[in-house]
Amino acid sequence: MYHLWIAFWDNYANGVTEAAIMFPGDNWTYVGTVDTFHMDIQSWDALKANLLAHPRFRMGKDHFQSKIWEGFHAEDDFLNAGVWDGDYGELVRLVAPMIAASAKRCFQAWLAQIV
Repeated sequence: MYHLWIAFWDNYANGVTEAAIMFPGDNWTYVGTVDTFHMDIQSWDALKANLLAHPRFRMGKDHFQSKIWEGFHAEDDFLNAGVWDGDYGELVRLVAPMIAASAKRCFQAWLAQIV
């Protein structure tokens, strides 16, 4: 069982939401990143609902030290962050369908351009 952070930022220029899974620390900019995912910006609402419905996930500033939350919040386009207490693979399986759906939409758009 792991105690991990997951934070989300929108990147409007590229049309993606970035999700970073991190080991906790006392300063978020110096923590180890376990994984980083990019998904279509429209996937955020569905992913957020899936995570909030899961008993191993807690979202929001109440689950972080104030200086950590302020560091997250100071970043441009920060959406939200949460804490995951559980199996890393299970967390990735919750995030993966959003990434796959995004990749499929991008591929279809690319294919439509060249055909």
